[in-house]
Amino acid sequence: MHCASGATGHIGASQPIGNIGVLNIASGRSRHWSFTLAEDYTNDLSLSGSGSLIGFSSYLDGGPATSSTAVGRLLPADAQPGTVLQRA
Repeated sequence: MHCASGATGHIGASQPIGNIGVLNIASGRSRHWSFTLAEDYTNDLSLSGSGSLIGFSSYLDGGPATSSTAVGRLLPADAQPGTVLQRA
C-alpha cells in the first residue's frame, strides 16, 4: 500500500494505492498489478496449486465500498502488468 500523494490527509479515489504481485523464484521475474482506493485493498490472496491463478476479493467495477458489491476475482499469474480491473 502507498501513502497519499495529494493534499494532506486526502487520497483521490482514482490514485493507485497498492499492488498485487507475484515473484517467480525459479526465474527471478516478477509482475504486479495496481489497484486504486476506489477498488479498496484485498486482505485475502490465494494462489492456485499450479501457481497459474491468483484469487482475491475486491469490489465490482472498482466502485467505492459503500456502494459496490464485494466479488471474488481471478488474476492469471502470467497476465501482463497493468491494473487489477484490466487484468482480473
